[in-house]
Amino acid sequence: MEDLSDIFQEELKLEENIIEFPEYKLSYRIKSIHRENQHVAAATSTILWGGATALGGYLLNHKHIFQKRSVLEIGCGIGLPGMIASRMNFC
Repeated sequence: MEDLSDIFQEELKLEENIIEFPEYKLSYRIKSIHRENQHVAAATSTILWGGATALGGYLLNHKHIFQKRSVLEIGCGIGLPGMIASRMNFC
């Protein structure tokens, strides 16, 4: 019996992304659906969007703005900015 992740990998062309912020010693390994198959997934929450990476970098580079505040991340694909906010204790 095939593993469900193998089926998704073949059908939806999952790709592994490594997002690194070396100056903060943060690294994320994320599997997401390749953008060409977004229509098959019928959800944008399965894609690592460029804006999510940019927003994550902004959170890290401007942490003084977010310290002692709550951050709610909505609509950033697979949630990279939320993971970064959580790691930096912005939540």
